[in-house]
Amino acid sequence: MKAGEPDPADRCPLHSKNERRFAWLKEARRDAVTGERFRTSYLQDANLRRSFAFCLRALNSKPPMSAEVFAGLLMVADGLDLWSLPGQTVATLSALLLTLEDVRSTTGDQREIWYRYELQKPRGLKDVCLSPDQCLISKHFVNRDGSTGPLLARGQNNVIHLTQDDFDRLAGKSDWVSSGTLIAIRRRADHQIQPGAASAPAVSRPKPTPHELL
Repeated sequence: MKAGEPDPADRCPLHSKNERRFAWLKEARRDAVTGERFRTSYLQDANLRRSFAFCLRALNSKPPMSAEVFAGLLMVADGLDLWSLPGQTVATLSALLLTLEDVRSTTGDQREIWYRYELQKPRGLKDVCLSPDQCLISKHFVNRDGSTGPLLARGQNNVIHLTQDDFDRLAGKSDWVSSGTLIAIRRRADHQIQPGAASAPAVSRPKPTPHELL
């Protein structure tokens, strides 16, 4: 780790240092059966393509987010079981994916910066996905000590609501996302499907270890 870079542990949602940022997940309800169905639906071409396009445009990093990085976010979502949250949709999941990793980017003058999205919700609200209009994610610089810094400037997708409207606005047209990219994402996430085919049984999908999530 280079001097001035955030600790890699700061980029792992399961690390104890991030207990505050992800405390809301501890009390969130889960529905495993619905979660499996949703994951299968999400990984179909149309939904996966739009979610990838949304995350790519929201992050707006240089270099751009790769299929490998995106697949890594899905692996973290597996570890946290984000699929099984009540009311989860492609729009809400895509926004929550952005909160799972800190992002490194290069500015126009070749400076390296780090930023992260954090979930903002009303205090006491447990079922975030059932109240997407009350929740948003905000984009902040990451300080050298790993703490959350100031909000990025307007125009940098610094505030995104967990609504279908904001998802549609950022996802836009996504037909440019190639089939090869989708295949690479599924392969990396260890979950291969064919369009229109049933998903593999849940037991065939190993959960990532905490080490793999760092």
